[in-house]
Amino acid sequence: MRRFVPAAAILVMATPVLAGDSLPEFRASFTADAVVEIGGERVVHKVYHAAGLERQEMLVDGLPQVTILRPDLDRAFVIQPGLEDYLELPLDEAALVPGLHDLQGYEVESLGAAREGGEPAGRYRLTRRGDEQALDLEVWLTEDGIIMRIEGEMAFEGTPEHVLLIRRSVKRGEQDPALFEPDAALAAMANGQLLQMPDFPENLGEGAP
Repeated sequence: MRRFVPAAAILVMATPVLAGDSLPEFRASFTADAVVEIGGERVVHKVYHAAGLERQEMLVDGLPQVTILRPDLDRAFVIQPGLEDYLELPLDEAALVPGLHDLQGYEVESLGAAREGGEPAGRYRLTRRGDEQALDLEVWLTEDGIIMRIEGEMAFEGTPEHVLLIRRSVKRGEQDPALFEPDAALAAMANGQLLQMPDFPENLGEGAP
């Protein structure tokens, strides 16, 4: 799982701030089940999102992990069992799919209306070529800015890899601010917090539920 865990079993995905007149703004607060695959390696996780702030709960090597993304602080916080304190990282260094928190340098092409995971969405193609951050991705976004799917190719250490992110069971609603506070997450982990992992089918290709 070398691409999922940079240094200390870290698996995060920074919330993008999408640029361009044709792209929706991130306004929604919601929960969702999610799965990400890079180069055939898969991690399933639970997402809690509040207008840019995001919490991800997952299992890494069978152990629970909570990752909190705070774009307002340009920081990410990783909480794991057995640690006396949380791990704090720059937001950029914690991104599962590098560069997706700031898309100013990408070309954006609208591919029209679509439907993904039971949600109406716009479909966009994002491209950047000729450097170490080259990518060619399609992104499905709801009108209120929920990423439902990302699929395509992206360079990792100069090697193109297939990238797939899918979100399902989206439930919009206000989120508890404590979910995005690392001290509260650390205390919950110390008290034996149990994480409920979503169950995704093996087939995540075209037409996956």
